Amino acid sequence: MKYNKKAIIYTRVSTDEQAQFGYSLAAQEESLRNWSEAKNIEVIQHFQDDHSAKTFNRPEFIRLLTYAKKNRSEIDMLLFTQYDRFSRNLKAGLLMIEQVRKLRIELQAINQIIDWGSPDHLVMLSLYLSIPEVDNTKRANATREGMRRAMSEGRWITRPPKGYRREWLDAKNKLIVPDEISGLIAEAFERIASGSVTQEEVRLWLRKQGVPIGKNTISTMLRNPVYEGKIRIKATDHHPEITVPGLHEPLVSEDVFQRVQHVLDGRKGPRTNIPTTLQPEFPLRGLLQCPECGSNLTGSFSRGRAGGRYPYYHCQRGCRVRFKSELVNEKFKLILNSITIPRPLCALYLEILEDVFEQKEGRRDDQLRHAKKKVVQAEERLLKLDQKFVMDQVSRSSYDRLLPKYEHDLALAESAYQDLIEEETSFIRYMKDGVCLLTHLPKMYADSSVEIKQKIVGSIFEGKLVFDGEHYRTAKPSEGISLILSDREPIMAQKKRTERGVISSRSSKVALQGLEP
Repeated sequence: MKYNKKAIIYTRVSTDEQAQFGYSLAAQEESLRNWSEAKNIEVIQHFQDDHSAKTFNRPEFIRLLTYAKKNRSEIDMLLFTQYDRFSRNLKAGLLMIEQVRKLRIELQAINQIIDWGSPDHLVMLSLYLSIPEVDNTKRANATREGMRRAMSEGRWITRPPKGYRREWLDAKNKLIVPDEISGLIAEAFERIASGSVTQEEVRLWLRKQGVPIGKNTISTMLRNPVYEGKIRIKATDHHPEITVPGLHEPLVSEDVFQRVQHVLDGRKGPRTNIPTTLQPEFPLRGLLQCPECGSNLTGSFSRGRAGGRYPYYHCQRGCRVRFKSELVNEKFKLILNSITIPRPLCALYLEILEDVFEQKEGRRDDQLRHAKKKVVQAEERLLKLDQKFVMDQVSRSSYDRLLPKYEHDLALAESAYQDLIEEETSFIRYMKDGVCLLTHLPKMYADSSVEIKQKIVGSIFEGKLVFDGEHYRTAKPSEGISLILSDREPIMAQKKRTERGVISSRSSKVALQGLEP
C-alpha cells in the first residue's frame, strides 16, 4: 500500500497509577492507529509517556523531539488524541508547537482538528491549550483545600513520619499509629531533651539501633510537633499557619518536646546535676583498669581530718589499689606529649588525603544531583497518590496496591542519597580534625570538657589504660595512630617526592584510617 503521509504518534497518561494499570494508553494508541489507517497515513514511530504535562521535561517527549530532528525529512505529522495529552500549559504548549512546526511537521489532535491554513487557527489552539491548564489549576486548588481541611480535622494525610505507620479506621479514613521503632524515636527525643548529647550523637545512635536517618531528616523530625500529638498546617495566600490537635497518639509529652526545642535553639533550660561519671576531677573514669584484678577503676572523694575532700581513683572490687587523681591525670599528660606529631607531617598527611579525595569529588557531585533528583521524584509520586486518594480520584484498592511500592522506592532513594552525603567529603573533614588534633594534643586535651577528653582518649587507645602508681603500662594506640607514629621518618623522607605529585604506597594507607573527632 502506498501511504499519503508518514506520522509519529504520541500517547500520554496523567498519573502513575494509570501508567501501571494501562487505563488509557491502549485506548489512545488504538484511536490514533485507526484514524491514521482511515486517512492512509503510515505510523512509523510511537512514543508513550507517563509524566505530567505541565512541562515538556518528559523522557519520552524528549526522545520524540530528538527523533523528529534527526528524521525530519521522513516525518509529515505528529499525532495525539487531544491537546491535554500534548500539554497542560498554554505558554509552553504554544512555544513547543512553534518549535515542531519549524521542522516542517504538522501537528494534529485527532479529536480536536485544527485547520492550520485558517487565520482563526490560533484562537482554537489557545482554547484547546488553555482549558487543560485551567482544569489543572482548579484541581490543584481543590486538592490543596481538601488536604488542608483534612489536616485541620487532626488527620495526618501524607507519608507517615518516622515512628508511625498508617492504619485504616474505615473504608476511607486512615490514621497514623506508633510502629515498631516508635520507642527508639521517643528515646531520641528524651536524649536531646536531657541536654547531655548532641543531635549528631543521637543520629548515630539511631543508626546503630537499625534506624538509618540523615542529618537533615533528624533536624526536621525533632522540630515536628506531630510527635507531641499536634499537626502544623503551613500558611497559604488565604490562610495563616496554624497548629491543631491531632487524632493520633503522641510519642512524647509536650514538656519533652518543648525542652528539645530549647536545646535546639541554644536556650538554657533548667540546670541538671552533672553525673558523677563526668566530674572534672575524674576525666579517666571508665578508661582505667585495675593493675591487680583487671576490673575498672572508679573515682570518688575522700574526706580528710580537716574536712577537705580529696579525689582518688580506686578499684571497684575491694582491692587496695588507690591513686590520687592529680597524680594519675598528670602522668597521663606525659603520654599525650609523647604521641604529638610535627606540623609538617600533619600537613603532608592532609595533602595526601585531599589529593586522593579530590579525584573523586567531580564524579560525586553528579551522583549527588542524580540521587537527590530521585528522592524528589519519589516524594512527588507519593504526594500525588495521597492527594488523589483524598480527592476520590483513586480507588482504595489501587491506593493499597501502589502505596507500599512508592514508599519502598522513596526509602531506597533516601538511603542512597544519604550514603553519598556521608561518604568521602565527611570523611576528609573528620581526618582534618583528627590528624591536626595530634599537632597540639596536650593543649586540646587540657582545654576540653570531660566528655571531649574521654572521646579523645577512646579515639587514641584501644582498650583500657593501666596505671601502676608510677607509670602507665604500655597502652596500645589505635591502628591509625600506630601507623602515623611508626611511619614518621619514612613518610617525611617521601615529602619531596610527594610534592612532585608522587604519593607513596605506604602513605596511601593512611587515607583508610582515621581519628574519631
